[in-house]
Amino acid sequence: MAKELWIYDVIGADFFGEGVTAKSVRDELRGVDPAERLLVRINSPGGLVFEAASIVTLLGEHPGGVDVQIDGVAASAASYIAMVGQKVAMSDGAMLMIHDPWSIVIGDSRDMVKEAELLDKMAVNLAGAYVAKSGKTEKEIREAMLAETWFTADEAVEFGLADSKLESFAKAYTIPGKFGYRNAPQPQKEIPPHAKPASVAAMTAQLQAVRAELLTCGAA
Repeated sequence: MAKELWIYDVIGADFFGEGVTAKSVRDELRGVDPAERLLVRINSPGGLVFEAASIVTLLGEHPGGVDVQIDGVAASAASYIAMVGQKVAMSDGAMLMIHDPWSIVIGDSRDMVKEAELLDKMAVNLAGAYVAKSGKTEKEIREAMLAETWFTADEAVEFGLADSKLESFAKAYTIPGKFGYRNAPQPQKEIPPHAKPASVAAMTAQLQAVRAELLTCGAA
């Protein structure tokens, strides 16, 4: 049986030090047999791109191999992490979202131009991961990212971002409007306990805190 690693929070530490970080993943991996296969279970609205990139590197270096299971939602930077899986499975009712990275920056016009250039570079990096997994062209992926595309399990499998759908009773984790996503799906009527984060309010507060800290760093 594979060793499970849970990503059930925003990506990156908030003001209170909560959230899934590269350091917390590194610490968990230290307790895993290098030969043991790893199952990464995801239910996250996303967060910091650079933190996600570090997590992807750590997971990709695990010698025993990595599979991913999306239990509720893998949105934004969390969908980037999901691409590290050699096999990606989604619960029936789970959703995956890809979009262009965004950030909050304070400064003059030159700072804004620099940030725009950084975001463009980050978008190319993210697109590369989606292209590698799906086999789609960069143009197709970039169009989906710009449109902020939400995929059901069936749609993700058809598009190539997931390999299979799990027949379960899971319902997609509801994304509160405060996260600012343009095309987030309508709230689900039921979320089973195993697919829930600690609380919707907690995740909302955490991501809002992360956003407040993003003065010069990009997020997706």
